[in-house]
Amino acid sequence: MTRRLVLLYLFVSLSLCLSAHAQRRRASSASDTIVIGGLFSLTGDGATLGNASKAALELAVCDMNAEFEALRVPWNVQLVLADTKLTPSGAVDGIHALQVAGATIVIGPQSSAEAGAIVDYANANSIIVISQGSTASSLAIADDYLFRLAPNDKLEGAAIASLMHSDGIDVLVPIWRDDAGNGGLKTNTSAFFTGTVAPGVSYAPTTTDFTATVTSLGNAVRAAKSANPGKKVAVFIASFEEGASILDRARLDPDLAVNWYSGDGLTQSQALLASAPIAAFAATTKFTAPSVALSETTRNRWEPLSAEIQSIVGFAPDAFSLSVYDGAWAAVLSAIEAQRAGAAPRVVCAQRRALLGRDRSAVARRGRRSPPRRLRFLDRHRRRVEEALTERGRPGRSDRASRSIANAAGRDARRLRARTPALLIAAQAPHLVDARQERGSS
Repeated sequence: MTRRLVLLYLFVSLSLCLSAHAQRRRASSASDTIVIGGLFSLTGDGATLGNASKAALELAVCDMNAEFEALRVPWNVQLVLADTKLTPSGAVDGIHALQVAGATIVIGPQSSAEAGAIVDYANANSIIVISQGSTASSLAIADDYLFRLAPNDKLEGAAIASLMHSDGIDVLVPIWRDDAGNGGLKTNTSAFFTGTVAPGVSYAPTTTDFTATVTSLGNAVRAAKSANPGKKVAVFIASFEEGASILDRARLDPDLAVNWYSGDGLTQSQALLASAPIAAFAATTKFTAPSVALSETTRNRWEPLSAEIQSIVGFAPDAFSLSVYDGAWAAVLSAIEAQRAGAAPRVVCAQRRALLGRDRSAVARRGRRSPPRRLRFLDRHRRRVEEALTERGRPGRSDRASRSIANAAGRDARRLRARTPALLIAAQAPHLVDARQERGSS
């Protein structure tokens, strides 16, 4: 009898131990999983950037998981996606769905209107939102959960106005989508333009029939020509890919065969190329849209990633799309560092102080020839990142990887230490999108 009791006691004890161990493993697995959401316009008027961004984020998640597995560290990244259709309501529905799926980090949305629609929800629920395309200075709000990778509308407006001036444009007639991002681009481009700016034409984001809009634009251009005889008149359009429908109507009006300039919403737009008549009109009017420069000195880093994205989506991605890859790496490494510091992965303070986008092209050397390059961290965060990567990994390999990740730029740390903590990522740009610019100053 005693022997049976002892055996029963040992069996129950072993069962309890195994159950507790399994619970610890499940808890560890849950805490080591980082869910990252993609909030993109996979359909609608932002599908060019949206689908390229989706491909970039999928590659980033694939590379992160491959590297974590190779380093034998416990973390795993899961990806969930939502299609906003480039609408504020779609962005709201999307972030709700991503949160239900467990995402505490969201890459996107693309537009300032979408970002403005979700920022309060992100703040209330501590969701880090990293937009690759929002440019509105009005959204540069201190201590919120929204970070932007793109140069703001003041920088973009100044660049477009400078280009028009160098092209000899005297009179500018704007047409713009009446939302935060495009309205900001129109306002700042007009402010920096040194010539005459006509009142122009705005249209609601819900517009689908542009007949009346383009008729008004034609009348505005004719009035500008009449009031400024002998002057060179141009059109500036701040829109997303609905701009292709505007050009399709504009090509029927001979008075609109002037130089056309655009904001970044039509940069490398596939919608402009889908129709031969629209493409021909764009060529005739020397249609020009700005793009963030890709540095020749870092071509060996961004070009392989660009080529791989192109093989997926069928067209060359712009710098905004490539910045999605960098943003994902930066966000996930910050979440790991926050966990190691004893904070929740989504605590914004940890992310802000952890991230510095000094390496302008932090994209991978594709082809698995070497591990992906990550954004560099400020020197004061080096040790925590190293600890995070070496905790359960092989020391030699992890040390090399952590030095690759946390090769802190001392010069930049000294230069930026006194500034407002902010996410500082250069989207392959020739300059840093620094804290001053994020706050909205010119």
